Amino acid sequence: MLSVGEILVLGEELIEEFLLAIRDELIAYMDTEDRNATGKSKRSLQVTNIGPTTGQLIGSDSIEFVFRGRGPGKMPPLYAIIEWCAARGLPRSMAWIVAKRIAQHGTKLHRQGRDVLKETLTEARLKQFTDKLTAVYMAQIKSDIENLLQAA
Repeated sequence: MLSVGEILVLGEELIEEFLLAIRDELIAYMDTEDRNATGKSKRSLQVTNIGPTTGQLIGSDSIEFVFRGRGPGKMPPLYAIIEWCAARGLPRSMAWIVAKRIAQHGTKLHRQGRDVLKETLTEARLKQFTDKLTAVYMAQIKSDIENLLQAA
């Protein structure tokens, strides 16, 4: 039988393992789809705030656009497009043209209607994870109740 402390550590390990797997899949997507020109987005993905029932996968302010694209409307920040052009070996003068095109039509990913975050973090995958975590905690609760009943 595991102690409560050991169960909590196991819960933290399961949460961290799950979030690291999601992070690694998102990084693999960026690599295979060439969606990481400067490397900043990939480096920004971090697993943090791990606890017995919590954890976070965080990224840069613009990470959502990497995985969901950007719809038409406002122009994206020009400095980001300048960095992107430089990383792609495009002249700086292309940045304005690219930013205007994104503002008018959105990015290709958006036009395709893709949401890589939803594709990676499916309902089935979340359910499988929560079932696994619940089983660990329920086993501990059951064991604790049995021990209380035997002691009484």
